Amino acid sequence: VELLGFVSKPLLIELHFELYEHVLVHHPFFERYASEYPEVMRPVCHRAIRMESYARGDIVYHAGEQPLKPSMMIVAKGHLGYEQNSGSIDLALGEWVCEPALWMTWTRRGTVTAMDDCKLCVVDAQMFQEIVGRFHHSGYDPRDYAHGFAEAVQQTRACDLSDLASGVEASLAGVGAFAATSSGRKRPSWLTRTS
Repeated sequence: VELLGFVSKPLLIELHFELYEHVLVHHPFFERYASEYPEVMRPVCHRAIRMESYARGDIVYHAGEQPLKPSMMIVAKGHLGYEQNSGSIDLALGEWVCEPALWMTWTRRGTVTAMDDCKLCVVDAQMFQEIVGRFHHSGYDPRDYAHGFAEAVQQTRACDLSDLASGVEASLAGVGAFAATSSGRKRPSWLTRTS
């Protein structure tokens, strides 16, 4: 670890990209975004991603939380249990929770518990938005994805909303792999920045 102090910043950025990108690409947005905009994903991996470890039985978060640092989490190792409205589901490698936190203000809908020792790849929503908002996107624009995601959430019945992808997945068919469209609606401030 002490040797990392001697590593140049560009090499450290590349190291973080190599460490985290393989976990992020389990998500369709990040898979495409990393292939089209690796120059943006490098600083995202360097500044907006961290790994967190949890032991069996640890509560990762509770339903009803609005965290000070909103984040999306992808299982990098182990299993999580997700409970909402007396139903439960197990999450394994590459599955994620709380994607809405990347695109909008989000209150967590369920409770997540580590089912065994696990590692989560955590995407800091505010840092992700700050980094992505500084780049021009001529093609696959996360602002359009966010807009489509927010529309899908708004069209989903409140009782069907979840921290899991399945909560809005059906409504994201046009957004998922994602043909970008713009409807001219007012967007949150980070979505309108281009410089």
